[in-house]
Amino acid sequence: MWYTNAMSKQTPSNRPQQAYVLRVSIKETKPPIWRKVSVPADYTLGDLHRMLQIAFGWDDSHMHSFTINLVEYGMTGMDFDYGDDMADEDSVCLYDLDLQPDQKFSYLYDFGDSWEHEIRVSKIISAGDEKWDLTLPRCLGGKRAGPLEDSGGVWGYESMLEILRDPARPEYKDFHEWAGDFDPEYVGIEEINASLEEAVKPRPS
Repeated sequence: MWYTNAMSKQTPSNRPQQAYVLRVSIKETKPPIWRKVSVPADYTLGDLHRMLQIAFGWDDSHMHSFTINLVEYGMTGMDFDYGDDMADEDSVCLYDLDLQPDQKFSYLYDFGDSWEHEIRVSKIISAGDEKWDLTLPRCLGGKRAGPLEDSGGVWGYESMLEILRDPARPEYKDFHEWAGDFDPEYVGIEEINASLEEAVKPRPS
């Protein structure tokens, strides 16, 4: 479970209260796997990463990065070589990136399976434009479940689904035991939002 510092800080008085509506799609998935999320403008890229982990059902067990305007952002200060050339994702807020409607940027999760996400700014909303609290993250919609961790990227995942659709396949039993009751078409928007709400609660003292 993650806890964001962004929730405890006040938006500067000279900065309007805003949120970004983002459409996030996992590239090359057919039919597409996507989510639409509302993200407070004072969230960092690190906060957005943690939001996306919840929205797609990932468990944050692999490395990740964002690429925006040719700049790569990620976790810095870790005990490995990769990331030395990255900008710190927790040091920049979405508002400070001057994102514009229809602008696209990328999010890469798991450098082995290479889940590439295309993020498009659907719109920018201000206080009073929408009925929900713009200071809180929300999942507004989506299609298809997020792929299982370590399923081999897009092609490996699609191959796994083909096997699970055919009990006559010799690999079916092993894959079924691994995947359990996984439903590739299910998206639990209410469950995602409940997890987001729980995630942003202050850490108990």
